[in-house]
Amino acid sequence: MSEGEWCGVPSGDRAYQLLIQQLSELQAGDDPQRRQRLQTWVNAPLSQMLAERKAAAAYLAHAGAGGGPSAEEAVQAALALEEAARLGTQLRRELQSLLRNAEGADAPPEAAWPEVIERVQQMQTADQKALSHLAAAGR
Repeated sequence: MSEGEWCGVPSGDRAYQLLIQQLSELQAGDDPQRRQRLQTWVNAPLSQMLAERKAAAAYLAHAGAGGGPSAEEAVQAALALEEAARLGTQLRRELQSLLRNAEGADAPPEAAWPEVIERVQQMQTADQKALSHLAAAGR
């Protein structure tokens, strides 16, 4: 298994980089096969990923209720995961709208793609922040 993969599937920053690449390629020109793969990801794996972040945030918020330096880091990690989940929910709505437009007669507006790519980057930043707080809590 190479770095940035889990069980042969891209994970972490590598997964975000691949998603940004896929979105950039769709922005450059419609590819029905790539659009379908993205639609499948939006319908299932993205929803699962958001549910996992929400569950982890709830657990960490509860774990951080005890107080102390590690507890504060757990709370900060929970807040970052909540932000990642919020951004992911927004990303899902935006992608669903773009994909719907791509299936219809109208092409998605060009300005929409950079906004979606920015949302992915914001989500990646929130995840990195959560990991940083978790690492600090473990020290």
